[in-house]
Amino acid sequence: MTVVTMASARVQDLIGLICWQYTSEGREPKLNDNVSAYCLHIAEDDGEVDTDFPPLDSNEPIHKFGFSTLALVEKYSSPGLTSKESLFVRINAAHGFSLIQVDNTKVTMKEILLKAVKRRKGSQKVS
Repeated sequence: MTVVTMASARVQDLIGLICWQYTSEGREPKLNDNVSAYCLHIAEDDGEVDTDFPPLDSNEPIHKFGFSTLALVEKYSSPGLTSKESLFVRINAAHGFSLIQVDNTKVTMKEILLKAVKRRKGSQKVS
C-alpha cells in the first residue's frame, strides 16, 4: 500500500493516515479502532519488518527518519492489554554494532550471542 504524506507530518499523523486509507479501501483484516494501538517500524523494500530497530517515535516528524518503506505494527498482543515493551541489547564490534531484540530480562548472554551469530550468518549469504 502506498501512502503519501507531507514531510512535516509527525509519525502519529502518518499512522492515522495509514489506518484511514487502509479502512477506506476496505482492506482485511480489520484494524483496531484505536490508532494509538499501532506504531511504525522500519521495513525492507519487500515489506519485512526490520527488528534491529525499535519503532519510530510517534512524536517525531516523519522527515527525520528518511525511510521509504515502513511497516504498521500493532503494539498490543490483544485488546485490553498494555503495550508490550521492546527490549534491545546492543552488541558493539569492530565493524559496527547489532541490536538484538529480546523478550525479557531473563534471557542469557548465550541466547543473545546465538541470535547475533544467526543474524550475522544470514546477512552474509552469497548472491
